[in-house]
Amino acid sequence: MADPRTPDPDLDAMAEQLRAAPRLAADRVAEIVLTLAEHRDRRVIAPLIDLIASRRVDELAVRAAGWLADPALHPALVQLRSTRIGDLGPAGYWEQVDRAIGRCRPDAAEQAEGIEVSLLAATQASLLESGAAAMEVGLDGEYPVTEVVLRLAERERRHAVWNFDETAPDDPWTLDRAFTLYRIANLASWG
Repeated sequence: MADPRTPDPDLDAMAEQLRAAPRLAADRVAEIVLTLAEHRDRRVIAPLIDLIASRRVDELAVRAAGWLADPALHPALVQLRSTRIGDLGPAGYWEQVDRAIGRCRPDAAEQAEGIEVSLLAATQASLLESGAAAMEVGLDGEYPVTEVVLRLAERERRHAVWNFDETAPDDPWTLDRAFTLYRIANLASWG
């Protein structure tokens, strides 16, 4: 969550600066890409595709592609993955590439919706079985930023389904459903 004392970044200015990416320092490009991706600003998609296609994309920019989970990024990521030769290169980088490919698959959002609905139904059933019928459970957002929302009177708790771990976000093919339900049940305990 953003610090309330920190002003919101000027996304328009950042998107404009990104147009000059080849003339910017690599760390500035990374900062802009990450910020736009964090804010789910679609103006980063085309420059990110170009960056991935250039093969000068660092691990943080690949992670940003995964955060966006946009199918438009999938072909460039698959092409990048095809450039890997054996076990050369840092394993963490290629893990991020694989993770981004999974999150950007064209059918990921559809698969995710089915999983989200099943998580919601399982959570509701669990709450009824445990006698917590007064607790409301719902979904907020859509893949890849869907959250399970638990409400009891004025109190609210949220669980980011796909982005529980920002360094290793899940996709519909890697999500451990049982562990996700366990984390949601822990939220429902109101400890």
